Amino acid sequence: MIFNLFESRKSKWKKRLIKGFDIYIPGIQGLDAEEIGMMLDEASHIKYSSLMLIEENHPSRAFWEDPTMIDEDKCLDRLDFWAVMMLGWSQEGVKGNAKVASFNIYYFSLGAATYVDLRIRGKQMWKELSRGFKFCNTFDPKLDIPKGFEKYSQ
Repeated sequence: MIFNLFESRKSKWKKRLIKGFDIYIPGIQGLDAEEIGMMLDEASHIKYSSLMLIEENHPSRAFWEDPTMIDEDKCLDRLDFWAVMMLGWSQEGVKGNAKVASFNIYYFSLGAATYVDLRIRGKQMWKELSRGFKFCNTFDPKLDIPKGFEKYSQ
């Protein structure tokens, strides 16, 4: 255990993301397509609420739209920030946990884009999420899937 003190931030995040994917993907597989559609709609609501005040060409939009273009350290900083944000939501009870489940779509997309060897997990996640596309009201696959994952969602 003492060696964990010397483990790199990158290594810690990778382990954390692998554990998260190991829970999240089977969780999505257990959902009905209609439930996935509702989750995707909530995710798009969170995305657009977060981007509302950010200019169209601002670099921070890439965390949502094209995370493969972001420097690794900036991705890790954003994963730290988003993890704290989700921890706060999870303390809100059922409604907060639903937000966390929805937001994980973007959280895990950023994580998969940060680690090349985790991209297969991101692709698996989007393949499962694609079952809910036809039940979405606000989520638009053409606009809301981060670049790099769009072709794995059919």
